Amino acid sequence: LGLGETGQTVNDLTQVIDSGVDQISARSNYSLFLMDDGSIWGTGANDHGQLGAQAPDVVKEPIQIVDGNVRRIAAGSDHCSWIDMDGAVWTMGSPSYWQLGINSRARRDEPVEVIPSGAVDVAAGRRFTVVLMDNGSALWYGTLHGVRFDDAFAPSEKIEARTPEEIMNSGIVKVVVGDYQILIIRDDGSLWVM
Repeated sequence: LGLGETGQTVNDLTQVIDSGVDQISARSNYSLFLMDDGSIWGTGANDHGQLGAQAPDVVKEPIQIVDGNVRRIAAGSDHCSWIDMDGAVWTMGSPSYWQLGINSRARRDEPVEVIPSGAVDVAAGRRFTVVLMDNGSALWYGTLHGVRFDDAFAPSEKIEARTPEEIMNSGIVKVVVGDYQILIIRDDGSLWVM
């Protein structure tokens, strides 16, 4: 939580950063904060390198991860992604399910560029990443487990993209992800899921 201790339960609202937070993104065991100066700060678990090489395995108070030039952030389960001011997508952490988009399963504790330009938004699911491009298309990479809704909620078949692959080539205005699904709103107001 960034309060300086581990194993702590917080029952009341507690201020962690005084000012300057522009965006937040969090998963079950770590959090990212995009500051108004374009820097990324984080706290929580770093067991997969998602907070970078300079961070210990557990970050008890917010530390700076990227020093600036960032406009969007996304926290995945074991990886984080961000878009810089030039529209490039960067990532680090665990690629065990190809979620870094670099066709490698080698852990990355340092930022690696995935898409060189044109990105406007990024969302990170449990084991995948989705990027909205400035031309209205969307790219994804990682492992996406299909979900069946019969007698039980359970992941079923999976599909993989080891490097960025196009989902839809135009008309996308918003992308949102859950652990196992991608939701897309198109410019005609239609909703699509994957």
